[in-house]
Amino acid sequence: MAADGDVIPDQEKVRIVSDFILHSPPGEFNEVFNDVRVLLNNDNLLKEGASGAFAQYNKDQLTPVKYSGYCLVFVVIESYTIPGKCWIKFQCLVTFLIEQHAFGISTGDIDFIVKLERDNVHLADVIVYLKNPRIGTQQLLCENHSEIFIEIVRCNRIEGSEYPALITEHNDLGGQRFYDARSKQSFKYDHLRKEAQDYEPYEPDSMAEPWRSALQDEITTYTQSHYRHGACSVFGKSQGGNITLTACIEDHQFQPKNFWNGRWRSVWTVSFSPSSGNAELRGSLKVQVHYYEDGNVQLVSSKEVKESLPISSEKQTAKELIRLVEESENDYQTAISENYQTMSDTTFKALRRQLPVMRTKIDWNKIVSYSIGKELKSQ
Repeated sequence: MAADGDVIPDQEKVRIVSDFILHSPPGEFNEVFNDVRVLLNNDNLLKEGASGAFAQYNKDQLTPVKYSGYCLVFVVIESYTIPGKCWIKFQCLVTFLIEQHAFGISTGDIDFIVKLERDNVHLADVIVYLKNPRIGTQQLLCENHSEIFIEIVRCNRIEGSEYPALITEHNDLGGQRFYDARSKQSFKYDHLRKEAQDYEPYEPDSMAEPWRSALQDEITTYTQSHYRHGACSVFGKSQGGNITLTACIEDHQFQPKNFWNGRWRSVWTVSFSPSSGNAELRGSLKVQVHYYEDGNVQLVSSKEVKESLPISSEKQTAKELIRLVEESENDYQTAISENYQTMSDTTFKALRRQLPVMRTKIDWNKIVSYSIGKELKSQ
């Protein structure tokens, strides 16, 4: 630490700034970046010295790739009573909007349409990916008077794919390039703007790909069922006859207007020989939440998991792996809920003073009677 009057060298400044950036709460990278930029007051030093911290933060957070384009999002506020009917109505609605050139949309602007259904609820989100629309917001009523909210926003997905990709240490090719095995592309990633560009074909590991692809299918279904805004990626590589699969899951909820942000991350890794019959599955689960209304509180929780995974066919191994993932993640989330319920009932109550400073319980009924008597006396 520098003494009073000492000049802090640039290297130490970069170290301090990088530490601030790496500890940014989820969804608040820009706020921390803007603050340290003012503190450092040297954009060149910040860009050159702390660029590694920008990249490391995005990889640690399993940041979803933001496609440099826009999409039209439809959300039903009042759901339909007949399952599936929502999708039929939305098809008509999309056709209507295209015909009416709403937001300047024409048929040529449509890239593709994705429907996401929610379990146990008659609710569907339909996303229409667009090429070059202008941003806008619109609200209207459907035929059955359900309220529809329409907004054009930036979309988290990889170009040419229905799914987002994740920025992790497991798909880092170096030189700010990453790959997405699902769409067989590599891309250059801007760690400050958080956008992908300069796409190139990418050929995945031929030995690991059948196993990776089978696991990708299973974990995509699992993620869509358990994480409302979840994204997942699976990476595979082989060496000396052994295959290593790494599955990453990310979900986040950013609510800055309500003064909180949170993120879930889990990484599952297994290395095996196809003929081994058994392997060790390792998992790392992390939850981070920041609440900052009239205060500053962070929850940071993590758990390491080890399980025995039987190795058989590609598809059966993937199904068994997801079964273990589901059990472990459900147990972890249940344990967190129970733990904080216990804290609410015991620990936090213990922080409150049981008795006033005078060590005597207050007789509220007597105080009320004194107050009433005083009022009567004054009359």
